[in-house]
Amino acid sequence: MKYLMISALLLTSAAAANAAPAPAVKTSAPAAQETPKAVETPKTSAAAMPTETPKVEEPPKAPEAAAPAETTEVKEIPAAAEAPVAAAPPAEVKPLGCVANLTEMISFHQAEILNFKKIIQRWNDKVGGTMKRRQDMEKEMLDIGKQIDELNQSDDKKSKKEISRLQKQSGRIAKEIKAIGKEMKAQCKELAGELKEVSKESQAAQKERFQGVIKSIQESVD
Repeated sequence: MKYLMISALLLTSAAAANAAPAPAVKTSAPAAQETPKAVETPKTSAAAMPTETPKVEEPPKAPEAAAPAETTEVKEIPAAAEAPVAAAPPAEVKPLGCVANLTEMISFHQAEILNFKKIIQRWNDKVGGTMKRRQDMEKEMLDIGKQIDELNQSDDKKSKKEISRLQKQSGRIAKEIKAIGKEMKAQCKELAGELKEVSKESQAAQKERFQGVIKSIQESVD
């Protein structure tokens, strides 16, 4: 009986030994490589060093469009203020029948115009020459006046004599200028008298020409 108890105890301990877990074998797995730690920048206090904001480069600006040129306002000119436009000469009309006699009056007035152009040229030369002489004398008087003003600044006897001479010369020129003025008035009077004679002759010739044209027209009707 004792033997059976010992055998049971042995079987029980063997079974317990078999049931116990085997000790875990530590297998050292290769350690994973540690990632290098970022280098920490030393912290500076905000009061010690102002934080600089990173400058962001602005994208290049597109070229601005050129401002449109200012247009000056053109004011409309009233029709009344506009310069009159020369009317085109009427087309030449060929006179027919008895109307053809009127062309004699055209030739008469053309001859009158040519005669007046000759009168203007002749009297323009005459009056223009007189006006030129007066202008030259007036200029000479101004020059003498300037010389007298300059000599008056000195008190020597020679200057006084020269002043006296220039004053006499200026007086003579003034008389000549006055005489030229009378001469110009006389020329204008002469021109007016000539025009009276020309007017009489022109009117007589015009009357005669009109009578001839009227007679020619009447004869063409008969």
